[in-house]
Amino acid sequence: MSADSTLYTNALATSDQLNSTKAVGHGTGKDSAFHNRFLTANFIQTAGIYLRLSQTVISRAIVLAQRFYTTTGLRDFPIHDVAAAVLLISSKLVSGHPIKPEQLCYVVQFLSLNGNLVFEHDVQTFSVPQTFDVIDTWKQISPTEMEVLAGLAFDTNVVLPYSLALSYIQVLSLHERAGSDIIKLTWSTINDGIRDSPFLTIVHQPNTIAVTSIILAATKLNVVVSDQVNWWDMFDVNSEDVGHSMALILEGKEYASYIRNQNSHTIDTNTKQNKIIK
Repeated sequence: MSADSTLYTNALATSDQLNSTKAVGHGTGKDSAFHNRFLTANFIQTAGIYLRLSQTVISRAIVLAQRFYTTTGLRDFPIHDVAAAVLLISSKLVSGHPIKPEQLCYVVQFLSLNGNLVFEHDVQTFSVPQTFDVIDTWKQISPTEMEVLAGLAFDTNVVLPYSLALSYIQVLSLHERAGSDIIKLTWSTINDGIRDSPFLTIVHQPNTIAVTSIILAATKLNVVVSDQVNWWDMFDVNSEDVGHSMALILEGKEYASYIRNQNSHTIDTNTKQNKIIK
């Protein structure tokens, strides 16, 4: 069975865009392009959880943020403003997922004041100072939303790998051999890859990400995906892309583990000098 991936493609970053934003720099320094993108994605993830948005809305917002960063300087906008803007945009693209401006402002302000919670990804009771001004915060978010849209040339189309991965699992009859575990773990791997691997979604198409996530999930479950050599060919994915996307996902996983283990650090997301401070 062959899958026509031409209907499931995203706009990817050009080599010029990647080089101009130093996006290929994979250093772990606090000022690296990798870290700033990583921090933005995790801010979006946690804010989305507090806002009770679906994972697809959150993931779409992360992809939009990574695309936006290929068109602008990584320090031109505070992280929390970009995060709020893309969440707002993403929520508007999905029926039934509206975000109330006041609610968005409260969550963004709360995480900005409690940067150490950015990597928690778990809903907690939160509060903001009584002096908090929703209007002032909204005045920052609203213009950033327009800047993001302009940076994206108003192209907000995002194809996520989730449905593709589920289709591939069915085609491969993996669910019959591995049960629901393969579905859950593949979904989780996609989530982690989008959130923790900053360049994954801007250099690889969703069908590649879906295939790679299935391989990683199956490997963890000790399940053979297929007896057919290069089975991913049927999904228009090549071995080189599988290898590269897998390296990006594993790199992101390792970096995420390193950052989350820095329990003595707090995160400053309020300024354009986005950094970890002790």
